Amino acid sequence: VAAKVLGNWRLSTTEFYSSGQPVSIGSGVSFPIFNGRNAAQVPGYDGWRGTQASSKFDPQTDNFFQPKSFFGTQSQTAEGNMTRFNPKLRQMGNYSENISVAKGFQITERLKLDFRAEAFNMFNRVRFGNGSTSLSDPNFGRILGNGDLLNDPRRMQMALKLYF
Repeated sequence: VAAKVLGNWRLSTTEFYSSGQPVSIGSGVSFPIFNGRNAAQVPGYDGWRGTQASSKFDPQTDNFFQPKSFFGTQSQTAEGNMTRFNPKLRQMGNYSENISVAKGFQITERLKLDFRAEAFNMFNRVRFGNGSTSLSDPNFGRILGNGDLLNDPRRMQMALKLYF
């Protein structure tokens, strides 16, 4: 009986670990001859990241970027000097673990029951975005809600499948 219940379980996992994507900001200044990206005027690529009150990022008190004054005023008459992405600043890293446990139970010769349990983002890791990336937005760099989260919360599901 113990072998029937405890034996032949199938376990599978997928893990995903990556550094965040490079960050870009926009000036918010539009030019009628350009229909694409509005590059910002930046003093350089160092020091863009905002200060944190503790070792962990807290969206209630911390901003992803430095204050807008760090970047200076944006010119209404000239295109900015920023490249598409800042090579020295990335979004927060992406760490995710998914797990699946399954077992088949042979009840009779023709009757079989499959059980499966799955957990996605098993450790419920939160991945914050960077908030607004437009220097003309009053909420520049602030994370304001679930729309600024880059991953889903933990999800779990179970299933039974009867073959007859």
